[in-house]
Amino acid sequence: MWISGETHWRRPDLIIFINGFPLVFIELKNSNIPVKNAYDINLKNYLKDIPYLFNYNQICVLSNGMETRLGSFAAGYEFFFEWLKVENEKENPDRKAIRENCTSLEYFIAGLCEPKNLLDYIENFILYDRRRTKIIAKNHQFFGVNNAYNAFLRREELKGKLGVFWHTQGSGKSYPMVMLARKIKHKCTGREPFYSSLPVTTNSMWWTSILTMDGLVRILTDQHFSE
Repeated sequence: MWISGETHWRRPDLIIFINGFPLVFIELKNSNIPVKNAYDINLKNYLKDIPYLFNYNQICVLSNGMETRLGSFAAGYEFFFEWLKVENEKENPDRKAIRENCTSLEYFIAGLCEPKNLLDYIENFILYDRRRTKIIAKNHQFFGVNNAYNAFLRREELKGKLGVFWHTQGSGKSYPMVMLARKIKHKCTGREPFYSSLPVTTNSMWWTSILTMDGLVRILTDQHFSE
């Protein structure tokens, strides 16, 4: 599909439309071309020449088959990440075989592009830090939050023991806390959803207060989620 810009026509490789909105952008390269080229050349050119294509964009995907990376269109390439686990966080994908067979894109499609996963991701796993920085969940964060959410739904059966949300230092634990609180608030109270275009992390006090169980309970009941 050719798209007219101010001075150039551009034709992205793949765009996923949901209800008519271009929400997922996918740029494909040959396996002998580094994925970073798709970021440095193609994505940057699209942002310059047809910026309005990204007005509704939620996820950018760059792939050469051997390697597939996801990220926000405004993020630096160093923040783009892989999506190799399809059904649960216990999977151990064979990275060597994936690179040799150029099948990394298939893992992304089978995992995140499954309709219920993609809609869940767009609704619950994209937020803005301090109204400026767009954050989208990584593979392990998506599974971790949904595991915690499913345990929350079974909290009576589990007698309140929801398990441990464990990630190594620097792997991004604070963002999933916000995503979990938001998903519980949306799904379990019947209120209108907090769409990804709305800023969720509004100030440092909000972040600090959610880092404890008491803080989570308070966040779920106070004015931050008032109608």
